[in-house]
Amino acid sequence: MKDHLSPEPNAPLLTMDAIRQAVEQHKIPPAEQQAESSKAAVALIISGEPADPTLCFIRRAEHESDPWSGHMAFPGGRVESSDVDPHAAAIRETWEEIGLDLAQSEEMGPLLEMPVFARGQPTGMTLYSFLFFLPGTPPQLELNREVAEVYWPKLSFLIDQKNWDQIHYQRKELDLDIHLPTIRLGEQHIWGLTYRMLRQFLGLLNHPLPEDPFEKGRGH
Repeated sequence: MKDHLSPEPNAPLLTMDAIRQAVEQHKIPPAEQQAESSKAAVALIISGEPADPTLCFIRRAEHESDPWSGHMAFPGGRVESSDVDPHAAAIRETWEEIGLDLAQSEEMGPLLEMPVFARGQPTGMTLYSFLFFLPGTPPQLELNREVAEVYWPKLSFLIDQKNWDQIHYQRKELDLDIHLPTIRLGEQHIWGLTYRMLRQFLGLLNHPLPEDPFEKGRGH
């Protein structure tokens, strides 16, 4: 019986050439912009050696008012009125949060958008994600007050089942008591919305992650 979490038989190695080919084959046109909806945008930034690249994650700073306080995330944030579009917002937020100028990167295109949930409830916000490649070693970063740390795990680490785990997620007011898939990164866990975006991206590369039960309409 085939393991549904195993890569496809001809799944490519996670090299930059293979990633470019996979993304090109699954080219996603820019989404239509809904003026009345709230939007956010993030950047998935690949860097490091083309034969064994890394992916940028941030750990959000601890803030009581932030529903994602302390969580692992991709650089990004709300689309502001000054932003031309979500793509511009992803670039601006990356610069503001970690001091990384994506103007020097290779833009690889948009990924699918998805609804944003917070504490189990819909926010009315749509999240847009964009893929970039930054050749060489990432420069020294300057983190703003919203970011506690930056991590650059290898894609080969993220698809290694030895690093997969689960966390217990409970919301009594919503009658939720389930286990959610995660990827362990040191003492941190990649889960929730960030995990679902990562799963979407790695799925394009024929490297599936376990399904998140919230993917079909709910999230944290």
